[in-house]
Order: sequence, then structure tokens, then C-alpha cells
Amino acid sequence: MTRILFLTILLCLSSTITAQDYIIEDAERFAEIFQQNPDSITPETLQIGYLDPGTQGIKIFTWRRIKNAKNMANMVSKYRKSYQKGVELMLPAARTAADESAEVLGKIQKLFDQKKSAPVYIVFGGNNSGGTASSKGLVIGLEVLGRFVDNETDAIELIKSFVAHEVVHVYQARVKANPGKSSLLGQSLREGFADFIENMVMGKVSKAEAERQKYGLANEAQLWEEYQAVMLKSEYQPWMYGKGKDGRPSDLGYWVGKKICESYYNKADDKNEALMTLLKLKNPKKILEESGYNPGG
Repeated sequence: MTRILFLTILLCLSSTITAQDYIIEDAERFAEIFQQNPDSITPETLQIGYLDPGTQGIKIFTWRRIKNAKNMANMVSKYRKSYQKGVELMLPAARTAADESAEVLGKIQKLFDQKKSAPVYIVFGGNNSGGTASSKGLVIGLEVLGRFVDNETDAIELIKSFVAHEVVHVYQARVKANPGKSSLLGQSLREGFADFIENMVMGKVSKAEAERQKYGLANEAQLWEEYQAVMLKSEYQPWMYGKGKDGRPSDLGYWVGKKICESYYNKADDKNEALMTLLKLKNPKKILEESGYNPGG
């Protein structure tokens, strides 16, 4: 898509979300506990002071991430510097990013013509996830995001990029996009569409995506040839959710999925209908076929 078309679309979008949909109270509560317990935090302290009064974001993040108070206490003890960076760098950045993140949420809500907003919850988790989403909202884990940045400016941009990506997954969950165990192609389109929308709304490729973007553009035809041979299988690695093979960037499946979505969108006469087709993701093979994506072919 051309930059002019991107800008035209964004000028037509108006935010319908306020900073009230950007919920930071869980992170603030953890920071207070962390600072009051400079040596160690007990599971009981976390349970009573952090998990029990937690928002919906804590409920979403507990399963498979926080797990329980004992696990989180162990993670805080083992990776205390990561949580300290989260408190000292990422939390102030998250406060600063509130209004702009709410604007990003509003643009994507408008883009998908959704009446119900998708709230974002800023939390600290089990040092194993930077973000996740359910139909009830998206959650950002500050101690993990802190791994990727070293200053507040970059931290603010990273938070906004994660918000833009993960909120797409909220709307995917609400329309039950690609339910169940999907093929590599289906999962690549699911993640790639989130990156596509993130790029559209942010107006650029995020630093988190920059390495695979550079590699993908330089090796597109070769990647596509390799990808086609395995895209209908249900094994995701090494294309997604793990280390890339032979020194390649990780998550190249995201990038291939994004390129297919971009091609599909660019070919569509009805852009709104194309966005909804990509959001619902009912037939990945048909989307690929109609996209015409075939670099070097």
C-alpha cells in the first residue's frame, strides 16, 4: 500500500476511546509493592496486594503467564533487575504513552467499525510474555517489554506498537477468527494481519519488527519457496514462536503473513470488506489465492 493511501485512511479515522480504556492501576500497585520490598517479595504479599485486587487484565494474564503468586514471586526474585527496569523505565513510559495509546485504540476500533472498545491493561507478569489478548481486552507485560529498549522515547514507541498489534487479536477473538489448531498459513495470517494493521496505524515498521522486515525484503523469493513447502502443516517453528533457523531472525512467519495480507488488501476493490475478511480469517487458503502473492513466481 502506498503511504498516501495509508495517510488518507488514517485521516478518516477519529478516536472514540479515552485514556479510561488504558488501565494502568495493576502496574502502579505492583511498583508500590516492589519498592516497599527491596530485598524480596513473598507470595502472600503478591497475592493480597497485587493479584486479589487485580483488574480483568490480571485475570487474563494469570493463565499460563503469571500462573500463581508463588511462581511470580520466584520470577521477581530470579529476575529482579528486569522488574526493576520495568518499574523505573517502562512504567513512566507507560504513563506518558496513555493518551497516544488510547488514540491508537480508537483508530483501530474505527477501522474495524466496532461499537465495543477493547481496553488495554498495563501489568507486571511472570517474565514470560510482553503481551497477550482475549475477547475481553489486551494485556501488556512491562518487565518483558523492557528487554527491548533502553530509553523512555523508545519505550513509549514500543508500548504503542504492542498496543496496536495486540488490539487486533482482541477483535479477532471476538469474531472467533481462525478457531482451533490452525495451519502455519492460518497462524501467519493471524499474526501478520496484526502487524499489517500496526504498520498502517503507526505509519512505520516498529523496531521490534525491523530485523525480520530487513531480512524478509532481502530474501523474499527464497523465503516464499521454503514457506510454501510447509505452510499447510500445523508445525509453527522455526517460522513462529521460537528462534529462527540458521541465524535468521525469529518470527519470519509473521512477515510472510503480513506480505500476503498487504497483497490481498492492495488488490481488493472494497477495502473495508477486505479488512473484515482478513480479520475473520475464515479461509486462509482462499485469502492466499486471491492475494496473488507469489514473489519471484
